[in-house]
This record gives sequence, structure tokens and C-alpha cells, in this order.
Amino acid sequence: EVERLVAWLRDEGAPDVVHLSNALLLGLARPLRRELGSRVVCSLQDEDTWLDALDPPYDQICWETLRDCAKEVDAFAAVSRWYAERFAPRLAVDPARVRIVPAGVPDPGEPPRRIGGGVVIGYLARLSRAHGADQLLEAFLRLRQLPGFESARLRLTGGQTADDRPFVRELRRRIKSAGATGVVEFLPQFDRESRRGFFNSLTVLSVPMPAGEAFGLFLVEAAAAGVPVVQPRSGAFPEIVGATGGGILYEPATAEALFAALRDLLSDPDRLSHLSALGRKNFLCGFTADIMAAATADVYAEVSACGKR
Repeated sequence: EVERLVAWLRDEGAPDVVHLSNALLLGLARPLRRELGSRVVCSLQDEDTWLDALDPPYDQICWETLRDCAKEVDAFAAVSRWYAERFAPRLAVDPARVRIVPAGVPDPGEPPRRIGGGVVIGYLARLSRAHGADQLLEAFLRLRQLPGFESARLRLTGGQTADDRPFVRELRRRIKSAGATGVVEFLPQFDRESRRGFFNSLTVLSVPMPAGEAFGLFLVEAAAAGVPVVQPRSGAFPEIVGATGGGILYEPATAEALFAALRDLLSDPDRLSHLSALGRKNFLCGFTADIMAAATADVYAEVSACGKR
């Protein structure tokens, strides 16, 4: 299949630059570079999660293979500085070959002003324990016991895999036992249009992944919609939330600490309004799809101008 790909690209006209979407595709770098003379760029985002989940000895075999394949790459584009500093050393890559290109999303336009309707907390990620859906539920149920938060609602979306179904059933049982069936909503649709309506309905968003991740696209989606976020101080979350200014961080990454952070923020309307406006402003300055495209084009221009290493 790789030979067919190379032959097709050669017949169509060899590209100046080939961009691999993640490091798990690094096996393509050598044949594309050597057969076509193309420069190679590779994005970096959360690959270590998949590699470290492999059973021995295959995890180390894959890491060694990737280190060898990485030698054929002209530049890497990491979605955050945190992940670049975490992943590049494991690939044995010179930091000078790594660029930071934060992910961006299209501007959805000025969000509608939210008037009344009570507190609505949102979650946008895979419905799994690793993404902290259970911690958010526990924090939410405790929040509803406080005076003034009895009418709070929770909306969860992002989908699930077959492996997640027992976990989701566990969440539903917990919701039922707490008498919160009518105030916790699972949304099956999370396409672009559905996401817009979802964000416009929220007071805050939280995806409390205990281990964090390389970026968290939901953070800039929330900033674009003027929705403050509440995230654990883990992974790249401090970097991204710090850049947007549209949220707060808490630690440790527990349901107890999340409850306290949500309580304090939701009790301060002025702070909510400030974070909403600041997140929206900084999104427009640094995280739109156009800004991401321009930064990516700069990487292409750089590797093209440098020629082969």
C-alpha cells in the first residue's frame, strides 16, 4: 500500500511537503522522503497515550521504531509546548526541529448573551473514566445540595466506545440513585452545529481529565463561545487556559477540588462575565482556524526553504 501511495503521488506530481497528522504514521516518512524528495512535517498530539498502552515488549519495539523513523522528519508541529517538552525527548528529537502550532477552530461568531436559565455545566469529551466524567458528576451532585444551586443542570456529550458502555451505565445508575435523572442530560449529537447550540446553553464547561492531555480542543471551543472552563492543573491545561484567560485551574485533580472550584466560580457572576469576555478576546487573537493555518503554512515555508537536512 505504501508503494502504491508513493507511485500515485509521483504520477500526480510529487508534493513539496508531506504533512503526517500524527507520529503513529512515521513509518511513511522514509519512503515518501526518499522516493519523492518531499520534505516531511509531522504533527504531535497524545501519541504517547497509545504507545504506552501497548503490552511489553511491543511498546518498546514501537518506541524504538518511531525514534528511527523520526530521523526522516524535517520538522515536528506540536500542539502545545507542554507536549513538545514531554514527547520530543522520547523520540530523541532535537528541540530545534519542533515548532509549536496550537490547534484552532473556526470562529462561531459572537455568542448570544445568556440571560437567566440557571446554572448549566457542560462536558465535551469521550464519556470515560480517563476523561473524568465520573468526577464531574460527583462534583455536580454535591453542588446541587448547596442553597442556590438546586436547579443546576449537567449536560454531557462527546460519544462513547463499546468499552465505555459499562462505565456509562454506572454513571446512569449513580444519577438515578441521586434522584437527578431529570437534570443530567446525555446528548448523542456533537457535530459542529450541535456543538454550537451546546456551548450556547452553558454557564461553564469542565472536562476534568486527571492526567491532562496534549491540548484539549474543547478549551478553545469554549473560549470561542465565551464559556469559562474549570480544569485540573495537569497536562497542557495550564498552558492553554493561561493563554486564553478564559477559565480557572484547580488541584489536586479530584472531585472534591473540582466541586470547590465550581462552587467558588459559579458564586461570582462578575468573575464569570470577566472570564467569558477574556476567553473570547484571546481566542480571536490566538486560536482561530485561520491563525492555525497561517502558523502551519509558516512551518511548510521554513522546511521548503531549508532544503534537505
